[in-house]
Amino acid sequence: MRRLTAVIAFGAAVAAAEPTYKHGVSFFGKFKYPPDFEHFDYVNADAPKGGMLVLATGANWNSFTPYLNKGVVVPGVQHSMGSQPFLYDGLFVPADDEIGTFYGNLAESVMVADDFSWVRFRLRPEAHWHDGVPITARDVKFTFDYIRYDYYRDGTVLREGFRKGLVDYRRETDPRYWFTGYDIPARHKGWIVMRQHNFQYYVGLMRGIVINERRENLKDPRLREALTLAFDYCGS
Repeated sequence: MRRLTAVIAFGAAVAAAEPTYKHGVSFFGKFKYPPDFEHFDYVNADAPKGGMLVLATGANWNSFTPYLNKGVVVPGVQHSMGSQPFLYDGLFVPADDEIGTFYGNLAESVMVADDFSWVRFRLRPEAHWHDGVPITARDVKFTFDYIRYDYYRDGTVLREGFRKGLVDYRRETDPRYWFTGYDIPARHKGWIVMRQHNFQYYVGLMRGIVINERRENLKDPRLREALTLAFDYCGS
């Protein structure tokens, strides 16, 4: 009887330690808002609804699809004035008055393993596509399957993985490597195709040198001038 009692007690402890479904995900384990809350505190639920909002942009665009690394996405589709795009809903929505907390949006609830090795979602029954077709678990799984992310220790290792053919696409933001880092046989054979796009996001200097004049060895203006002249701004 004593052994049976011990086994039952152990089983109860294991059951208590199992993860449960929650209405969101919090990095700190606490939620400001309870399940089924109607709106965030910073939202005016009595605000007038309806009408039309007219915005302006001077940016160029040629795509309505923000999930492809091709083209320039029309402003407002990728990101609206907040953190959510206009045309797409995510599984979660972040709270602007909490740090590291995300509440279910398309997802009604979520269960996360203690070691973060797996996650389970319960979709809201009313979640649907623009044509009224319900969103299913197959649709969510699809978003994790046409794309795979491999994590590298740093940018140098990642770049070498791309040069070797382990990565299909990457955006090179360092002009040094753009001009000198891909003169390899794979590029000459046509296996690596380099294309330069003008996204019209930046104006002026993108790479510079900042000199800390508080250091004794950098107080000499002649030395600072020499360092500025020696700095490779364009990578050529």
